[in-house]
Amino acid sequence: MNQRPLKPRNSDSSLDHLRVPPHSIEAEQSVLGGLLLDNQAWDRIGDQVAETDFYRDEHRRIFRQIRKLLDSAKPADVVTVAEALDLERPALQPMLAPFDGFHETAHAVTGTCLISFDRNRYSVMAKAARRAVQVRAYADRIVVRLGDEVIAEHARHFGRDRTIYDPWHYLPVLANKPGALRNGAPFQGWDLPPALARLRRKLGSDRIRNVRGVGYMVPREP
Repeated sequence: MNQRPLKPRNSDSSLDHLRVPPHSIEAEQSVLGGLLLDNQAWDRIGDQVAETDFYRDEHRRIFRQIRKLLDSAKPADVVTVAEALDLERPALQPMLAPFDGFHETAHAVTGTCLISFDRNRYSVMAKAARRAVQVRAYADRIVVRLGDEVIAEHARHFGRDRTIYDPWHYLPVLANKPGALRNGAPFQGWDLPPALARLRRKLGSDRIRNVRGVGYMVPREP
């Protein structure tokens, strides 16, 4: 739900056009679910919550129908709200193009090429380190864009505190730090291509004391 935005002390102008109002999808869903399960809760929050407090349009529509039903002394549950939404459908404008169903938010990439999204961390291409990106969240995946370029795509995870790597995102880093191939988290458990497998074996050998100069084995970005 919408909260009163706080202006940061040091605003980054490069992020201004990407900012979205502070909100919590989970909190919005909890409020709607609570009202559907216990209509009497409306007496406690009806004068404190408004339709405009919800960030997502579908949540605003559901809240609007719950309010209409309860104001008319009718029960509001999953069935009655769904029926009310169906009656509203003819008044909606037809879609002129296929619906690309995603929710987009702005995120900052860390120096380790990670973004935090929905309580998990996902890797992006190294070129995006410490830059602002847009995350498009679909039901089953997330797509990360830097301007018009897609710099990451991952299956969406709904747990928490997980870090999801794509090792290919970190190949440019190996050109300068080839030792990361041996111990770096993104490369653990990775079924390496032959050239990189040879490099890892070399880095793991006790005979290799100086890893400088092996960067030529790492493909560079075009």
